[in-house]
Amino acid sequence: MRSMFAVPALTALLAAPAFAAMNPQATLPPEQHQGNITYMSGGIGLSESHAMRREASQFPLELLFVSRHGKRDDYLADMPVTIRDAQGDTVFQGRSDGPYFLAKLPAGRYTVISTDHGRRVTRHVTVKRHGTQRVVFEWKGEASRRNA
Repeated sequence: MRSMFAVPALTALLAAPAFAAMNPQATLPPEQHQGNITYMSGGIGLSESHAMRREASQFPLELLFVSRHGKRDDYLADMPVTIRDAQGDTVFQGRSDGPYFLAKLPAGRYTVISTDHGRRVTRHVTVKRHGTQRVVFEWKGEASRRNA
């Protein structure tokens, strides 16, 4: 069951660095493993959201799931995530528990896919040896209606 957060995404994203500095003890969800991939997903509630945003610099890939309704942006949770390598092999298939999904992937080219109410979004990503590649998955209109 996929859900959305009524917290405006842009406001939360802009406030994240300041909040993280004020609240260094914010709780992070646990790291998980699937094959050779270490990942973390979550960001439910402001404290966890800010902690995830701060932690993103430790992961080569950061995904954010957002639904845009006019001037309002809502975070999405329980989103399907499929990551395929350059050869088309699936290296990760699962769900993001919250609007943030962080993954430790080897440098290379990947295709990342997620779907919301039958509307598929595909992103092609190049993960580098250093730094974080940030990718926003966004759906416009009334595709998402469930609140968390």
